[in-house]
Amino acid sequence: MDFLAVPLDRRFLKGFEVENDRKWIYLSYFVIIALVAWVLHKAIFLGLGIARLPNPKLLQVAPASAVAGAAIAAIAGLFYFSRPHVNAFSLEVLQELKKVTWPMKDMTYKSTIVVVVLVMIVSVILGVFDWVMNYIVGFLLQA
Repeated sequence: MDFLAVPLDRRFLKGFEVENDRKWIYLSYFVIIALVAWVLHKAIFLGLGIARLPNPKLLQVAPASAVAGAAIAAIAGLFYFSRPHVNAFSLEVLQELKKVTWPMKDMTYKSTIVVVVLVMIVSVILGVFDWVMNYIVGFLLQA
């Protein structure tokens, strides 16, 4: 079943490899469904723990909360991602990401070094400020 088999404006998609993009869109859908399934599993597990209800393993493999979370996420994902406007939006997002000019490796490395050094400098400044303010407040409270 091809969820992206929806009529799209071909003038808008001119110059883009829509067929090649589908694998990335399907992968993103799978990752989203997996994350939602994990969150639902944790929520159901927490709810069962609060209610002091057992969470039996199904077929001695997976807890019932994981199976329920995966089933709910899969059904919701299939329902949501089969909608035409969601597919069109996903294609638009992917096409916009192709237009992004990503930085080169050396620029990324230099930027990372700058960020790490600045974080260390600011943390030292904030640490000194905290120590001074703690000393002042302690002195005022003793007086």
